Amino acid sequence: MNIAQLSLFLVRLLAGTGVFLVGVHLLTANIEQLATGRIKDLFGKTADQRLVNVGIGAAATALIQSSGVTTVLIVGFVNVGVVNLYQAAAMIMGANIGTTVTAQIAALSAFPITTYVQILTFAGILMAMACKRDGLRRTGMILAGLGLIFVGLALMSDAMKANRDAVQALFETVGNPLLLLLAGVFLTALVQSSSATTSVIIAMSVAGLTIGTGGNEVLYIILGTNIGSCVTALMSSATAGVNARRAGLIHLLFNTLGSALFFVLLLLWPGFMDATFRQWFPAPATQIAMFHTFFNVACTVMFLPFCGAFVRVSELLIREKKAEEPLSFLDERMLSSSSLAIAQLEKELLRLSDTAMEAFRTGFRSFQTRDRSLIAPTQELIERTGGISQGMVGYMIRLSAKSKVAEERSITNLHSNLGDIMRIAEIADNCTKYTQKVMDQELVFSETVQEDLTRMAGRVEALYQLTKRAILEKDQALLPQVAAVEDEITAIPWTGVRKTIARNMMTSLQQSAQCTAMCEVDVTDLLALRKKLVEGEEYLGCRVTVNDLLCMAVCKVLKKHPTVNATFDGQTLYSHSHVQLSLAVATDGGLMVPVIKNADTLTLTELSLAARDLGLRAREKRLRNGEQGCGTCTVSNVGMFPIDMSTPILNPPEVGIFGFGRTTRKPSYLPDGTLAPRDMMWVYLTFDHRVVDGLEAGKVFKDLQYLLEHPQLITI
Repeated sequence: MNIAQLSLFLVRLLAGTGVFLVGVHLLTANIEQLATGRIKDLFGKTADQRLVNVGIGAAATALIQSSGVTTVLIVGFVNVGVVNLYQAAAMIMGANIGTTVTAQIAALSAFPITTYVQILTFAGILMAMACKRDGLRRTGMILAGLGLIFVGLALMSDAMKANRDAVQALFETVGNPLLLLLAGVFLTALVQSSSATTSVIIAMSVAGLTIGTGGNEVLYIILGTNIGSCVTALMSSATAGVNARRAGLIHLLFNTLGSALFFVLLLLWPGFMDATFRQWFPAPATQIAMFHTFFNVACTVMFLPFCGAFVRVSELLIREKKAEEPLSFLDERMLSSSSLAIAQLEKELLRLSDTAMEAFRTGFRSFQTRDRSLIAPTQELIERTGGISQGMVGYMIRLSAKSKVAEERSITNLHSNLGDIMRIAEIADNCTKYTQKVMDQELVFSETVQEDLTRMAGRVEALYQLTKRAILEKDQALLPQVAAVEDEITAIPWTGVRKTIARNMMTSLQQSAQCTAMCEVDVTDLLALRKKLVEGEEYLGCRVTVNDLLCMAVCKVLKKHPTVNATFDGQTLYSHSHVQLSLAVATDGGLMVPVIKNADTLTLTELSLAARDLGLRAREKRLRNGEQGCGTCTVSNVGMFPIDMSTPILNPPEVGIFGFGRTTRKPSYLPDGTLAPRDMMWVYLTFDHRVVDGLEAGKVFKDLQYLLEHPQLITI
């Protein structure tokens, strides 16, 4: 064989091997995607019975046509703690049996009928191109992969037949058993597929080629492929946890020990092949495939009772580290099977929720007991939830790229649930901030508030436990209970401040003759003045708001109309010399009405600072005794909302309450009769008609309108 012939032979041989590997990849990848649910069910049936686990490993490998993929999945399951080492050892043995199916398929190439099977390549590709449904497309790719396997085998066989004499002369010179064993190890490690190496040997036998003298020599290569197939699992486990590395080592120990025993047997029995498989099966390809199956079954039968010994040896060789990374259910190896990866995401989601709830418990306990020492552990748990969340998001992104439409929906739901759980961690973070604030400012809560908070935390805990139980037990009958507890949490109890406000409102409406009058006022110049005051903020020492100007105007009007700056107890009207201005402040707990004492004696900046201070402390529930319920008139401003008009309710025993709506720009007639865009605001006054008549209310409106439309008078 000259250089040109050798080059052509190698090209044809490598081309056939490449086509074969493409066929195996198409077959494996698409079967894996179609059978992903069944694979999940298989691994979900893991048990302590060794034979069951052998069956799981064998069935999974036969299903996806790749012991490498199965072993990598087993390593992944061990890494995340789903499968223990004893179960993994039995599954790995089963996977070795399952992988012999590929060799049996390759052996069929010895029969003439398999030539017609090659047409599946065309039929499968055509089906994949024509069909729209994902399942049918994948089925087409499986058929194409099966066809390509036989096309590749035929190409390899034809290349060897064309140069049979030269190749045979080369192989006859190779008879060293150890060299043949190492060749099998090297070639399999190189292509990371024992099926590919075995199939090349089968193609050689179909071409009529023999190795060495034609005795046991070919079997030494088969033993070597078994050791070389461990490379995939070892590489996969190299960066994983301790137990995952042990699983990879168990695979290597099992395959190496089995190959060593059969190696010795074949050395001691040179006529083994002639006395057994050549007698039982006529075709050389079938003989090799049957030995491959026999070898793996025999090794499993021999070593299955010693799974515990393999585990102990692996534990001796790979020691446990003291500081192991926190357990995670996410493993990159699972991404090749979407349903398995989604199942692991669901477990990781539960781990995240447990961590978030623990953060909530610790954070609430720090708030409840005013214990600063619990803030750091809470923050640590919150950071851990953030890390788990980020890991899950990245994992879902990578999985989404490989998933079908139905699986995409599951991933979307998981992402939504992830956001809900992270809100628990945010609440825990808020608890630590509240703890610091309460302790720094020495805030004290009433027993009612403390009881409400404790009750709410208890219901949150009950809701979490019920939800978790419903998920783990897949019990939909618990969902109504979950909904009921959630309603208890979201229901706003009519107690405390809200109940007091409601009672006062009803008393006000029932025991006074309330009347509301309103008018529209041009506040264009007022807004312009406020803009100038904001520009001079650094000179004034505060930022004056529109509400500050309105309050200042009200104070001036009340000084001129003492009948409205008054209180009435049902019998006597008390007119006051100074304005005790009540401010309606909306808080999370309900409406609060703090009072600016002697507001009429304050400058604009003093009134602005007082209003800001009272409003802030009211929202933070830090008002002191005597700062509520002692006003002579109230101001209610809803201008920050899209409200034009309203009818405010009196705050007894006061006889008047001023209200201000939002500002809207609209065309308005000026005194000279021209039409121009102006900023208009609705102003309203609710008064007790028993002591304030309509004439007085009209005078109040007239004076207030004049001040608001001539705002420079407000600041004097």
